[in-house]
Amino acid sequence: MLHRLIIGDSSTMLRVKRNYILVLLGRSSLMFMNGFLIWYLPLIIEKYFGPHILGLIFSITSLLSITTTSLGGLLGDLIGRRLVAILDSILTFIGILLLILGSIYDRFLLLITTLVFYGLASTSNAIIETIIYESVDKNFLGRVISIMFTIGAISASLGSFILGNLITYMKDIVIILLIISSSIYVISSIFLKETIIRRTKLRSLRLSLEIFLIILLMSLNFLERGF
Repeated sequence: MLHRLIIGDSSTMLRVKRNYILVLLGRSSLMFMNGFLIWYLPLIIEKYFGPHILGLIFSITSLLSITTTSLGGLLGDLIGRRLVAILDSILTFIGILLLILGSIYDRFLLLITTLVFYGLASTSNAIIETIIYESVDKNFLGRVISIMFTIGAISASLGSFILGNLITYMKDIVIILLIISSSIYVISSIFLKETIIRRTKLRSLRLSLEIFLIILLMSLNFLERGF
């Protein structure tokens, strides 16, 4: 009953169910990370580099975000929403890897992490909402988007609390949770259903999985050497 109330009649149910659940899953994992990183990254950058570098880095990320959001919207219209969402999730995954490697090897990577996570990984800001808009019965769009933002806010709150409490004494657990969350974000983006162009599919899916697995294997190799 609740599912039908949110989504609408049965003719739209199958399409919406897939995209909506995947978007909720992906955005929840992203907000879980973001709820922690939104205050953790500024703290460690200020600690190691000072407030002037912190201000400069976030000014640059704001400019990058403007550019990548606009570019993401353009690419979403040209090559499809799903591919842009995949690109954004992979950039987010790379940002998490840089954060981990920066904590282990070189603090300079923490600056690059901030640029990637908050600057470059903004390509799907408009695309995700567009996917929802194009997947959901317009009579139910308001409640669907409100649920998405509500769950995102809850996830951010949980991420801030859980990761914030673990970072001091259980750093390894935080690393594992960040890798799992970013991996979920990538995987949920890969399995989204395209809403603008009927593309195929098997080939693009295989390519996306191959890229993700290569990045994952490389990161695990780096982490193994670090520990």
